[in-house]
Amino acid sequence: MTKPRRTGCRRTRQRRLPELLSTACCQCAAKRRHRSLADEFGDGFCRAVRPAKHVPHRRPSLPCADSARLSKKGRKGSDLLALAARTQFTIWGIAIAAFLAAMWLLGDVILPFVIGAAIAYCLDPFADRLERLGCSRAIATGIITFLAIFAFCVTILLILPTLLNQAAGLVAAAPMIATDLQAFLLERFPELGDANSTIRRSLASLGETVQAKGGELLNTVIASFSGIVNLMVLIVVVPVVAFYLLYDWDRIVTKIDSLLPLDHAPTIRRIASDIDKTMAGFVRGQGTVCLILGVYYAVALMLVGLNFGLVVGAVAG
Repeated sequence: MTKPRRTGCRRTRQRRLPELLSTACCQCAAKRRHRSLADEFGDGFCRAVRPAKHVPHRRPSLPCADSARLSKKGRKGSDLLALAARTQFTIWGIAIAAFLAAMWLLGDVILPFVIGAAIAYCLDPFADRLERLGCSRAIATGIITFLAIFAFCVTILLILPTLLNQAAGLVAAAPMIATDLQAFLLERFPELGDANSTIRRSLASLGETVQAKGGELLNTVIASFSGIVNLMVLIVVVPVVAFYLLYDWDRIVTKIDSLLPLDHAPTIRRIASDIDKTMAGFVRGQGTVCLILGVYYAVALMLVGLNFGLVVGAVAG
């Protein structure tokens, strides 16, 4: 197989050949002249007429007044930078404090929007995945919202009543469970049969304590949901806020990104990306683990015949 001819390189060498030949001839003539001078006058004369070595150019030093003025300008510039950074930290600190104060004072009003934003943040990866599969953003948001509302309704209508009934039954059966536990321990550990034993007295009062405190806790939980207005507001407003935030999530992120200062934008993007990956992985991972464990324990314990398997699964999950 023949190699391609490099005609361009050959032409370049042919053009430069006369120049290279003249340079070589000049160097040979200079060497012959140097050798003849060395034969006539000795090596000392040749060393004397040899050209001096090239000394690199050095920048002349400034007078003391100019250097002092420049150093003063440098210190002034550093002071201005430090002042600017200090001012930025102060402004950001005031803004964060004002934001937290507003969140604290307007907690009941902002709560639906905060919950909606959290839901949109958690569901955004699923919307992006549906977009990659060919769906538009509106269709992906509609599908996710429908599935979320369906799961919420199933939970409220089917799971929540059963969970409350089992919790009430567990509180009512607490004294009997404590008695059975006491009999089991006395059978296994006869030394606990002493009536004055601290463990025996603790076991005897365990049932009454659980029944009393459990009833109070259940009443508190029910009373916390007695505000029907707040509950209806949450049920109605949160899905709407989550839908619109999920639909415009990419636009919101792009708008916030355009407001970043140009000098610090890459650093802020990198830090925000690291925070997003870490926090999203933790929240979604923990939520997934809790859901899987809760469903597993509830279904497994109910299949083996445990009366309060759903409560145990919810608490364990």
